[in-house]
Amino acid sequence: MNCQHGEIERSLALEILKCLNHKFGEGNYHRDQALLSLLDERGYVLLDKLISCDAHLFELTGGRTSCIRSALQIVPSTVLQVSRDKKFIRRVTSEVRIVRFLDTIFKDLNNPNNSDIQAVAESSHGQVWIATIFELRPEFAQMAWGNVRQVASACVRGSPRYTHLCEDQLRVRRKNLVERVASQIEYYFSEENMPSDKHLNALIDPEGA
Repeated sequence: MNCQHGEIERSLALEILKCLNHKFGEGNYHRDQALLSLLDERGYVLLDKLISCDAHLFELTGGRTSCIRSALQIVPSTVLQVSRDKKFIRRVTSEVRIVRFLDTIFKDLNNPNNSDIQAVAESSHGQVWIATIFELRPEFAQMAWGNVRQVASACVRGSPRYTHLCEDQLRVRRKNLVERVASQIEYYFSEENMPSDKHLNALIDPEGA
């Protein structure tokens, strides 16, 4: 099973993501000297170079970078970030991983995979204790070291698009439409997006009028 002409099935996307998550995961990333030598000053690695240095990844993708891009579209990763030009990839910080994990849940609470969390939210005015998410999602607890304060800090600093941190910083809920629109506007003008967003910069009045 490998990638043909950049078109892949979900089963192969999962295999590619599993390979990438291992390569950029805690157990391998800091010890993988071949990978570390390919990183630029921002922590990105060119997809072409990444494939060429990993025999298993090369076998799965047939040497095609388009297969990695397709896989990450089919199965979004909480560990990896693709550059805007889709040519580079990097490992995201733990704060970003926490925010992405929560946003994946609250973006689509109606997904059958999130039915347990949706049930909790519906029984408590839409709010869910972070500690409850730890119980229901052990992988999230491991990601955040079981530390509620770390999750709260990530939400404060990371500007989630779909997740709202409640005032007590112990619970979260899905953002309403107005909050989601505001978050999207904040993202457009963030340091992560604005410097490389050619369309946005083309609309900005240089004189600030």
